[in-house]
Amino acid sequence: CGYYKGHLSTAPYVIASATTGAAAGSELYAALGAVGEGAAARPHLRQGKDAPPLGVGIGLSRDEAKRLAAGTLEYISSLVSAANGSVPYVIDGEPADWVSWPFDTMTYVFEGAIAADLAGSVSTGEVARALEPCVRFIVRAQNDDGSW
Repeated sequence: CGYYKGHLSTAPYVIASATTGAAAGSELYAALGAVGEGAAARPHLRQGKDAPPLGVGIGLSRDEAKRLAAGTLEYISSLVSAANGSVPYVIDGEPADWVSWPFDTMTYVFEGAIAADLAGSVSTGEVARALEPCVRFIVRAQNDDGSW
């Protein structure tokens, strides 16, 4: 997660996992799928130059990007609370020692899950089954005025 409580932490951080693993992995999966599909399907073309999508230069394959997204969603799914459907704010490999930020965490979790769903890097059924309790959590928690 970076520098945390006086040390460099390389332990799991749920926010980074959701955005880096699920969202970025899925977006790379989608971008790598555009390779060879022609200019019309390649939004990364800039100023008439045929630039390869991000990831190609390091030899990243679509299968690797898909594993990145799927593995991250599996990790996040393992954190979903059976009691209420929330996902704990895990930093430095442990739930945070301050008041939980459930909606902050859920924002990033949904960003990663929706990116995976839209990119097709994991099946819609897998994402829906894993995160259905999270959807129920945010729907139940919304206030009458629309806020959380």
